[in-house]
Amino acid sequence: MKKSLLCFAMLLQTSYLSAQQVLFAENFNSGNTSFVLNTADVGSTTAGYNFWTINNSYSGGNGSVICFGMPFSFTVPATATQPAAIAGGPNSHYMHIVSDAGIANGVSNCCFLAADGLCNNAEQYFAAMNNDLSTTGYDTVSLSFWWLCQGGNNSFGEVYYSLDGGNTWSKITSPIANYNNTGNWTQQIITLPQFSNQSTLRFGFRFVNQVAIAASDPGFGIDDIVVTAVQNVVIPVVNFTSNIQSFCEESCVQFTDLSVNNPVSWQWYFPGGIPDTSTLQNPVSCYKDPGNYDVTLIACNSNGCDSITIPGYIEVYPNPPKPVVTIHGDTLCATFSAGYSYQWFYNITNLIPGATNYCYIAVFPGSYFVQISDTSGCINTSDTIVITGVQENLLIANSFQVINNPSYQQIEVSIAGNVGAGTELEVRSMDGRKVFSTEVKFAGKLKVEHLATGIYSVMLRNKQLKASKRAVVF
Repeated sequence: MKKSLLCFAMLLQTSYLSAQQVLFAENFNSGNTSFVLNTADVGSTTAGYNFWTINNSYSGGNGSVICFGMPFSFTVPATATQPAAIAGGPNSHYMHIVSDAGIANGVSNCCFLAADGLCNNAEQYFAAMNNDLSTTGYDTVSLSFWWLCQGGNNSFGEVYYSLDGGNTWSKITSPIANYNNTGNWTQQIITLPQFSNQSTLRFGFRFVNQVAIAASDPGFGIDDIVVTAVQNVVIPVVNFTSNIQSFCEESCVQFTDLSVNNPVSWQWYFPGGIPDTSTLQNPVSCYKDPGNYDVTLIACNSNGCDSITIPGYIEVYPNPPKPVVTIHGDTLCATFSAGYSYQWFYNITNLIPGATNYCYIAVFPGSYFVQISDTSGCINTSDTIVITGVQENLLIANSFQVINNPSYQQIEVSIAGNVGAGTELEVRSMDGRKVFSTEVKFAGKLKVEHLATGIYSVMLRNKQLKASKRAVVF
């Protein structure tokens, strides 16, 4: 009895409800509120001949730079305009590298002065987020941005992340390690498992300007930075168990909720049970009629619900029919069936050891009943029969006496005359246990010793006649 494969597959599909959210966005059109420019992170310079800036300059221009006391002319091409997908395009504000030589000559678009190892040595320039971004409780965190950088083999952009508030940085190498050879705006989306469930996530951008023989503008430019995440909204996954599943009628079952993901409400359905519904987490239901019964549980939390129905989870066996006891003198007999076991009881609560036949000879006055059980362990009990006296034969009753009664730890019997072959003397305790028996052939005295304190029945009988007397042992 378990969930079908179809139910299990449905659970896998419904255990998580995905909702993508924007956790961070910066398009620089309202000024820079999110990044610190030209930091010393990752061995970068804070004041070099190139640096990060934010503006909406796209036009190029001409100029010259002095090296070894001689002027060298340069031309900066216009920066490519932005596609419509970038907010504020085609000429929105963006974060980019610019050279001090370009600024000195009135050129402020995305450009850089390449390191030549003579007048300009290698430098790196870093721009870092100035506040932590929390992705706690989110999975599938993605960094999206638009970029361009023609650069060269030794001149390129890099992207970094930090998980400790910007104290240490890790370079992102997949899907791109070095951003260059692209003069037009291109969107990049990076999704790494390291971004998920972090309380101090930051991103940074670095332009690497190593000594190069050849390099081209534009330098490294960035715009429309967006961090999105999928928040896993977890609903319960329902399961349950019970202390019993197969049992006899007129029995009660303790159900236990095993649902995960913190359900806060429960709705049970027990067709055939009493009660047949419950809102408790771990309810009890009782079944009085035989049959097979389904059980359904619906468990919910603030995010949603899940349910399971297990067909035929409960199997209730029928009890045997109530036995009917008939009385024949001092002999009690129950309805006979070869498929049942029998147990007789005396005075309501006393199980009579060994009294497991469908008939029982009553030794003492009192109340008797029989309990029958079948192979499933189901039981039924007869009505109580009251025996007011045990039928005796006067002739055989006068043929023996219990002498010295009461007596200490023993019973002494005196038998007068020849009682005939096949006569048996039997001693039974009050609970019906046979403690002594012997065949009696001749007159005389007989002792039954080492008895516990109590009242005993002493019976003399043959195939046709019987009589009993009481003996007290102290």
